[in-house]
Amino acid sequence: MQASGTPVRLFCIPFAGGNAYSYRDLKDHLGGHVKVVALELPGRGRRFGERLLTSLEEMAGHLFTQIRHDVSEPYALYGHSMGGRLGYLLTRRILAAGLPAPLHLFASGCAAPSAAENRGRYQLPKEEFIDMLEDMDCPPQVLANEELMEVFEPVLRADFEANDTYDYKREPPFDIPVTVWLGTQEETTREEALRWQEETMQRLVLTEFPGGHFFIFDHLIELGGILSRTLLTATSTARTGPPVRH
Repeated sequence: MQASGTPVRLFCIPFAGGNAYSYRDLKDHLGGHVKVVALELPGRGRRFGERLLTSLEEMAGHLFTQIRHDVSEPYALYGHSMGGRLGYLLTRRILAAGLPAPLHLFASGCAAPSAAENRGRYQLPKEEFIDMLEDMDCPPQVLANEELMEVFEPVLRADFEANDTYDYKREPPFDIPVTVWLGTQEETTREEALRWQEETMQRLVLTEFPGGHFFIFDHLIELGGILSRTLLTATSTARTGPPVRH
């Protein structure tokens, strides 16, 4: 699936415990008109060793700094789980700064911002914390490896603290299309996902896929196809403008 002109930048935002490499396989399932730009948060991946952040607002500020000079060309945002909520906060910052809006906001495995609950998961004792991660489909080979967990546990706890202490503030809906994907066997409910409609004036698109919280890695072909088709249509509409009504 090809399109002429500059590729649409798809800024991908990491999930809790994830990093810029988390979306490396997605690019193999996208059309040539879409370019993955994986964003990195402090304390992981290429930025390992930097201070971990424990606030979604502060994380969104870091992401905004990374992309604010790269939004003059068509772009979209995609985040899974924590990344979906960060995509929402990043969109708000972009609009508040008067910068060009994203063509589309994609979120997966993520309840709507207004459905956020203040929970203390980041404070669980180690065994209970790992049990919770197992329930969320985290890779068992990581959870069973003490050396890997020494690296990942502080990152995960910081990310869960950011999620669990998020304070939602209602704002008027934006005029940006939103697509949400949800696993049929994950903790987030369909009702919580449908509340994303509160954030957009356009009709929400919600699709469910078989699987748990990390269903996305079992459905990369389908998700890549949706992303490619959606962004091809969006760029075509942006070039030609909306249909004229007589």
